Amino acid sequence: MTRLKSNSCYEVIQEQSASGPVLADQVIRLSSPKGQACYPEPMRRVHYRDPETGKEYVFLTNRLDLSALEVAELYRRRWQVELFFKWIKQNLKIKAFYGTSKNAVLIQIWTALIAYLLLVWVKFKTKAGWGLLELTRLAQTMLLERMDLWALLGLRPPDNRQPLLFN
Repeated sequence: MTRLKSNSCYEVIQEQSASGPVLADQVIRLSSPKGQACYPEPMRRVHYRDPETGKEYVFLTNRLDLSALEVAELYRRRWQVELFFKWIKQNLKIKAFYGTSKNAVLIQIWTALIAYLLLVWVKFKTKAGWGLLELTRLAQTMLLERMDLWALLGLRPPDNRQPLLFN
């Protein structure tokens, strides 16, 4: 499933009924020589208007068995996954995965997420008004230095006394 480029050449093979947010539901075949060489089978073209934003999208898929609304919903979900990975790249600073197995990828994501949440927690607790970028640079710089982090950030040290179970 993908978005159809505006300059794509195609011929309509079959027109299906469209209603509601679906403006057009067609079975098409790519008509350019390059398109024919890449994908000679019929494809589904769904023209959809998002009811919330009013934006129009044209989707192209080889799933002829789905309804037009299901095609639009699948693309919306796919886009949410893309946005999640964009957030991971920007906030967790993961540019590449060190391992290729599922476990290696999950460990790297969880480790980065824990580090991010710790920095957000320190930012929330600090009285210095430091940003996440400044805290990240401080953590990178002072990683192997022995120091009192609470004093550096102007915080009270946490009360580490364990509560008594019985009086």
